[in-house]
Amino acid sequence: MIPPHGTYKGGPEGFVYVKGEDHCLCPQGKVVPFTKVIGDYRTGTKKKEYRARKHVCVDCPVRARCLGKSAQEKKFGVTYYRGEYERNNKRVNSPLGSYMKAKKQSTVEPVPGTLAQFMGMGKIYTLGIG
Repeated sequence: MIPPHGTYKGGPEGFVYVKGEDHCLCPQGKVVPFTKVIGDYRTGTKKKEYRARKHVCVDCPVRARCLGKSAQEKKFGVTYYRGEYERNNKRVNSPLGSYMKAKKQSTVEPVPGTLAQFMGMGKIYTLGIG
């Protein structure tokens, strides 16, 4: 089971994703629609950008807290493969996932330590991604 890595972005706190219509709802119930797919040059990953136009946020009571000092509209990026990440998180945190994690810790993880400590192997070479 693979936990999400550091490039996972699930969206801002309090925003709810509506899968069927591919938009988010802000805490005040306003629609923040999907605008485009962008490539994050820093991490080399794809993201989906959601953006609420200026007129949507004009009369919002929590505007200053949500947008900050100078922003005119709400804009945020979400990991392109959000559904897959969330499905994986659900699986990893399930009772079966916890059981498999414990099983791996007791059967697979001790092997390199045993080889290094008792068999005198200072380094263990592996092929591929380890």
